[in-house]
Amino acid sequence: MSRKIVLLVTIFLGFSWLNPVQAGFGVAPPKVKANQSLLPGSHFEQKIMISRSTGEAAVLESFIKADAFADWITIDRGEKFDMTEGELQVPMIVKVDVPKDAEIGDYRGEISIRLSPKGSEGKPGVAIAMGAVLDIDLNVSDKVFVEYNVRRMNMFDLYQLPTPWNYPIFFKFLYRVKVLTTIENTGNVEIAPTKMELEVFDLPEKNLLESVAVTRMNKVPANQTGDIVAYFPVNLAPGDYWGKIKVYNDDKVIDKQKIAFHVLAETKRPSGWYPWVLLGIYISAVLLILLSLFKIRIWTYIFKAVILFLWPFKWLLILSLGLLNKIKIAFFRWLHDKTSKYK
Repeated sequence: MSRKIVLLVTIFLGFSWLNPVQAGFGVAPPKVKANQSLLPGSHFEQKIMISRSTGEAAVLESFIKADAFADWITIDRGEKFDMTEGELQVPMIVKVDVPKDAEIGDYRGEISIRLSPKGSEGKPGVAIAMGAVLDIDLNVSDKVFVEYNVRRMNMFDLYQLPTPWNYPIFFKFLYRVKVLTTIENTGNVEIAPTKMELEVFDLPEKNLLESVAVTRMNKVPANQTGDIVAYFPVNLAPGDYWGKIKVYNDDKVIDKQKIAFHVLAETKRPSGWYPWVLLGIYISAVLLILLSLFKIRIWTYIFKAVILFLWPFKWLLILSLGLLNKIKIAFFRWLHDKTSKYK
């Protein structure tokens, strides 16, 4: 009887150690799957959140089981890494790089994940504390899908430009409102909006002050979420304004927002390398022109051109001087005749 009691207690203790751990482990989402088919040569990433209910130090290992395409898949943290004590959640990025010569079709596999107590790796008789399976479901196709969603949008305040950046040659390129748009690309090719349009109104929204459209923007890779930056050249005095932004896909407006922004009287030098490159281009262009003029001795030709241009006026000048001399002589003769009467 005592042996049965000891056996039951041992089994109870064993289950009391294993069951809570097994019940407190999970991965979300449970599948690696792109929203659209992947093109040959494309890249896809998916974030997997690994969660557990207990916080002891442990080692996480992943085993990729995909016979035909295991070399396509990598994990950002590697196939084995530590979870520190007290860490209950850890993100894992599964990356898929489809070769350019990949065959069209469906690809199925799985990633087995297990979490064992720290220091128990390779020791016989130690049970695996946690385990889960992450399914892989991919489709490779040659069809192009263009789909994306606008997640959020932000406009930045504008500062006045100091000298020399406020000169007209810089103004159009540097005095611009910055709009940052976060886009979720659910298609299988990198994308950017076809066009973004900005309309600037005063606070009562009675007067349209600016209307600018841009078509050149950076792109967001397929199956990823990223930021697109657009710059709108404006000519606005310090004050408060409404900005109405429209995002186009071809001729269709897919999103529009109204955001308040400010033009500040405070002067601020434009940031980044672009203003200095622009200044360098202008200075280089002026120096190149001057060097060219000196090298071909253009000043001699300019002088000759001026002489040639003024040549017809030479005779007109001579005639004018002769007429002026005759008028002067006639005046002095008249003055002499007048004064001689009083001698």
